[in-house]
Amino acid sequence: MSLRDEFERQVENPCLSEQQRGIQLEKFIGKICMNEGHLYRKPYRPKGEQVDGAVQVLGKTYLLEIKYQNRPIPASKVYEFRGKIEGKLSGTLGIFWSMSGYSEDCLQAVRIGKDLNVILFDRSDLDAILDEEIKFNELLQEKVWIATTSGVVYYPSSQRGDLRETDGPKFIFLVEGETDSLIVFDLLKSQFPNLNPDNYNIVINHGKANVLNAINITATNIPFFDTRGVIAVIDKDDLSTNQSRALRKNLYDELESMNIKDRFHIAIADPSIEGWLHMSKPYDIQELKKHLGKLDWNTLITCEPEISSIVSFIRDKLEER
Repeated sequence: MSLRDEFERQVENPCLSEQQRGIQLEKFIGKICMNEGHLYRKPYRPKGEQVDGAVQVLGKTYLLEIKYQNRPIPASKVYEFRGKIEGKLSGTLGIFWSMSGYSEDCLQAVRIGKDLNVILFDRSDLDAILDEEIKFNELLQEKVWIATTSGVVYYPSSQRGDLRETDGPKFIFLVEGETDSLIVFDLLKSQFPNLNPDNYNIVINHGKANVLNAINITATNIPFFDTRGVIAVIDKDDLSTNQSRALRKNLYDELESMNIKDRFHIAIADPSIEGWLHMSKPYDIQELKKHLGKLDWNTLITCEPEISSIVSFIRDKLEER
């Protein structure tokens, strides 16, 4: 019996109520996870809340929320699920799987939300798996990649093309905040005026911890795509010199163990990326823009080895092919 036939027999049975379909769908998705060899936990109730299961893919743990309803999922349900995730170990992500899609207010909310810790799946994603177009773990990697590099958490299979090897930005910059992104963008305009903006993406991660998490996610997915380089810029802040050196070494050691160290560059700004420009807190966006308009990047590069290393890394990657 094909996976499609099994699904229609187990889940799409017309005799089942909406609630019963939801329960059967939980079991079916759990079976898909186990068939692919992933560590899977059945639905459980920690501290009185309902979790529809959990799965570990490539060392990353995802909580599951699975819905088979007649109406699109509203934003309130996704926010409720986010709350469950935030009560778990830092770095845990969530998969929300809705067979009826998502309401417009929900999609608007996840587009403007800052905390991207939920990946959205819908019926078209399950159809792609059932029709053997792609495996669950491959689809999840693509979705996490898109969310990490562009902030898009809802990219259904009904809209996906062949993302492997050709699509996606050539360079990805992982930064902590909005001012960081403006500074990096200005650096790129200054030093690489012929680099098309479509060939790089600057991802704001809202803090050092999230940048470190984004490095891990990107490292897991980058072997499947044609991205030439990932540049992570981390503020040194209150870290001692020895601590910042140890942080960079540990990151590179982990990347080397995955055989992808050459595609990453870790820059640690001392004390912050704004500090490179000799700006003091609080950082005002308008003031920063005026400052950038007068900035001599060539002089700054000769004074700041970390900035020089970023420029050299990009140039080397552009010359590779």
